Amino acid sequence: MQTLNNNSEYLNTILQNLKIPIVAQIEALKIFLSDYTNHLTQDEKDTIKLVLNSCNYTYNILDEINILKKTLNEKIHPNYSRFNIANVIQEILEDLNITLKYHNLNIIQNFPKELILNADKTKIKKVINNLLSNIIKYANQNSNITIYAKEIRNEFKFEIQYKSHNFSIEEIEKLFKEFDFNETSFELFILNLDFYLSNEIIKTHFGKINITNKVDKECILGFTLPI
Repeated sequence: MQTLNNNSEYLNTILQNLKIPIVAQIEALKIFLSDYTNHLTQDEKDTIKLVLNSCNYTYNILDEINILKKTLNEKIHPNYSRFNIANVIQEILEDLNITLKYHNLNIIQNFPKELILNADKTKIKKVINNLLSNIIKYANQNSNITIYAKEIRNEFKFEIQYKSHNFSIEEIEKLFKEFDFNETSFELFILNLDFYLSNEIIKTHFGKINITNKVDKECILGFTLPI
């Protein structure tokens, strides 16, 4: 990984070859769920959805390695368009629903049904997915996760409020600002990758990642974008 910005053509070939079977698995699982849904129990459906989430997770890691490679070699320019960010958040929550149940977490939604944002839809969706999926992994089980999204003073503000005893605010800030190529823990490597790339995407939108700690290990993680 230390030579991620070198041998670009070789790395592209590896990433593409790894993606092909994963895409095939994702599509096969989607078709199976769609065509045989009436013949499956709810537990069987939930198990297949967990496998599907794992495949999507692996695909996203490969996608993020490719994005990281680009950030090391060139500046990424957002592809701006107007879209309803509330719909994007709902799509992410639907994808993560089984994982939320597995961790016994309850989502509280605090945002309007329509909130138009001018940004790169694909990249902002990736940021929100990165933040939320990692918070789910490290939040205290049997707790609430509250999602806020609103316009305030010519800014779009997105926040996730949750409780966790895993990381200090200083450790989280470091994961966003620096990428450690020498990290030996796979879980921390992926967390660092997700957070670092999220910060880079937000910076290309002239925005800012926000991290705050409140009492009783209550954390707020999110970002602001200019409108």
